[in-house]
Amino acid sequence: MRLVRHDEIPAGFKSWNDYKGYMEFKSRRSQNALQQIEEESSITWRWAQKVNIHVLPIPSNILLLATEYYGSLPDDVGLVAYIRHNFSSYDQILKECENCFGRENAYQLIKERTTRIICNRLGLDFSVEYLYNSKMPWLVRKDYGMMMEMYR
Repeated sequence: MRLVRHDEIPAGFKSWNDYKGYMEFKSRRSQNALQQIEEESSITWRWAQKVNIHVLPIPSNILLLATEYYGSLPDDVGLVAYIRHNFSSYDQILKECENCFGRENAYQLIKERTTRIICNRLGLDFSVEYLYNSKMPWLVRKDYGMMMEMYR
């Protein structure tokens, strides 16, 4: 990027003030666009906090269904993921905000809310492992053999 000196007038402008006015206009337009994106992201976030998440009653043969789906008996992380995608409104809710500003944060919040509901129904303590569909041994303290409190 080349700096524009005050004594140089860029091509297409009659005076330095014309150029300065144009650049100020461009800056305001960019700031307005960023402000609008922030406002729309905030609306999406508030929506994600309040949207109704429905989890169907979990059938008694859920382990059999999940085993057929995965091809082997799933652990608790796999079971939670299976229920989230097959017995809840999770995927439909994500589609509702798929073209919204701030959707990445909304996706995480919706996933966490849905997962907490499922864990509650299954009698499991919520863990970030359920959000990332993976066992995370680094979350376990070696000295206590339990989940770190900050992730509970």
